[in-house]
Amino acid sequence: MLETIREYGLDQLTAAAEAEEAREQHAAWCLALVDVAAPYLRGPEQTAWFDRLDAELDNLRLAFDRATASAPELVLRPLGDLLWFWYAREHHGEGRRLLDRALVATDAVVNRPMALHAASVLAWMQGDLERAERVIDEGLEHARSLGDQLAEAYGLLSRACAASMGGDTPRSAAVARDALPLFDEVGDHWGTAMTLNTIANALSDVGDLSAAELHYRRSAELFRDIGDEANASLVIGNMANIAVDRGEFDEAARLTEQCEAYRRRTGNRWGSALDTMRRGYLALVRGQLDEALGHYQDALRSAWETRYLAVLGGCIRSVACVVAGWGRHRLAAELLGMAESVDPQSERYRGWPLEERTPADVREALGDAEFAAAWASGQNEPVEEIVRRALAVSAEG
Repeated sequence: MLETIREYGLDQLTAAAEAEEAREQHAAWCLALVDVAAPYLRGPEQTAWFDRLDAELDNLRLAFDRATASAPELVLRPLGDLLWFWYAREHHGEGRRLLDRALVATDAVVNRPMALHAASVLAWMQGDLERAERVIDEGLEHARSLGDQLAEAYGLLSRACAASMGGDTPRSAAVARDALPLFDEVGDHWGTAMTLNTIANALSDVGDLSAAELHYRRSAELFRDIGDEANASLVIGNMANIAVDRGEFDEAARLTEQCEAYRRRTGNRWGSALDTMRRGYLALVRGQLDEALGHYQDALRSAWETRYLAVLGGCIRSVACVVAGWGRHRLAAELLGMAESVDPQSERYRGWPLEERTPADVREALGDAEFAAAWASGQNEPVEEIVRRALAVSAEG
């Protein structure tokens, strides 16, 4: 009897050892896959690698969770390397969870600055600007103490983008201009391209469209040279926005079509939401309110599915614009309140003239007291209900 128990125990120990060895091999394979993929995620083969990583996402998640529990210092670099996979394929929450866990689990300084950069980008992508700023501060402190000029440049770029998200255009421009020579010095053309795009956004926000267009063109050329279609589409979309600002609606539509083709090839749904919003506005200026509503609601679905809160509030404001065009001012005011509830920065959302004047037009139609009451009522619902109600809007009422 004792011999049988002893043999059973030895069998169990052997099985456990083999299982642990299999887990270690699985984690090593996943980390090796990321090492192989990383150089391609910002170049001409990015879509194929995005697809491959998407197919292995369950394996990657399991491997990162296990490695974080046993050796978190080993996952900082691969998690940071995957930033543009998390970014382009809408895994913002997943990437952020994994990065935040690893950063809490280890105080390791090696590879920490770029992991912090990745965490900050995903934070501001989800509208968490306070968290983004804290992470950027830590990342810049480590980068400067290590003399890591590239990590410092990326930290500054993230700060410029976060400032833009928060509506602080002067700060965004100033910080981006500080980052630009650092990228040039280390020869990181991708960083240069993204920084030029960020500076162009600031120039566009203050109405210097000619200078903005020049920066956008330089940025788009660099992204095309690198083979990064995902971010080339981002810049082309911004050029389309300038065409809208100028009233060049046919050119805006042409650039939007070009942008959409890039997005389809790279599988970038949150970026497609921006293009769809632009199509909504192009319909709005033609007075085609039903078509505009359809585009805005399609954009809202994409923004909600990807939890892209920086766009979600703008989509709801755009739906309010259509509703106001139908003369349903009470509902428009409620939707405006909902937009502010979903994303407090939505009030700073850079809309075009017909969208920007909607709050004032609705307030004038309702009067201050009724407008305030309707606005407040729109802020008392959970985000899921807000999205449901905005998607339920129709011309029929």
